Amino acid sequence: MTNPLTRAARSLTGRLVITFLGVSVAIVLMVAIVAYRQARGALEEEVLERLRTIASSREQQLNRWIDGQTVEVKFLAGLPRLKDELQQAVLSEERKKGEEKDKKRADDLKADEEAKAKKKVEATTAKK
Repeated sequence: MTNPLTRAARSLTGRLVITFLGVSVAIVLMVAIVAYRQARGALEEEVLERLRTIASSREQQLNRWIDGQTVEVKFLAGLPRLKDELQQAVLSEERKKGEEKDKKRADDLKADEEAKAKKKVEATTAKK
C-alpha cells in the first residue's frame, strides 16, 4: 500500500495542487495579517479620537465650573459686610500669630536665663 499523499506528490497534477494550495494559503495569510494590522490601526485611531473628544468635553465642563466659581467669589467679595468680617478675621488671626510668637520668644528668653543661672550656680559650686 502506498500513501496517497506520496502518490499525489509524484504525479504532475498532485504537485500542481500542492503548489497552488501552498501559494493560496500564503496569500490568504498575508491578506489576513494586513487586514488585522489595518483594522487594529483604525480601532486605535477611533479610540484615541473618542478619548480626545471626552477630554475636550471635560475641559469645557471644568472651565464652566471655574468661571461660575469665579463669579460667585467676586460677588461675595463685593459684599460690604463680608469684607468687614473678613478683615476682622484676618486681623484676629494675625494677632493670634503675633501673640504666639511673643509667647515663644518669652519662653525662649526664660529658658536662656534659667540656663545661665544654672551655669553660674554650677560654676560657683565648682569653685568651692
